[in-house]
Amino acid sequence: MRMSGRTPKGYDILGDTLEGEEMRSAIRAFGDRSFRVNNVVVRQSVLLFPHSFLAWNVNRIEDITIDSLAPFTLLYPTIDILFIGCGKTAPSPPRLAPEIHQFFREQGIVLEVTTSAHAATTFNILNAEHRHVGAALLTMMPPDDVFQGHTLIGARKTEVPALL
Repeated sequence: MRMSGRTPKGYDILGDTLEGEEMRSAIRAFGDRSFRVNNVVVRQSVLLFPHSFLAWNVNRIEDITIDSLAPFTLLYPTIDILFIGCGKTAPSPPRLAPEIHQFFREQGIVLEVTTSAHAATTFNILNAEHRHVGAALLTMMPPDDVFQGHTLIGARKTEVPALL
């Protein structure tokens, strides 16, 4: 391949979506243990930022810590609201440790603890309006619902074939 004196450009996996305005993150779909962020399937919990996302190694609300949410404190401009999606159901009252609420209050970030579906929907709407928001979403079903050769689908048990 002849370069004719030009500096080669790297391959842009987002293609022409970045022309003009920068692409915004959005949950396009979700299943029991996955999310589709834009056109990428993430098979675990996820952190959503206005223009990007990260896979999140947290499985239960009890595992959420200040450190696990620390990436949101590094953004500029800072976010105003952080939605915490707790899976299929939100605890009542929300069970985040009080020090987490206090830490984010001191950072000027409002925490909204709700279901993952509601958090994703609200994040999508506000992010599309160019508001400074973030979301930390747990999967609808925790990984412990998968166990030795079976997976729970609704209230039914379905056999998963063993790999040879």
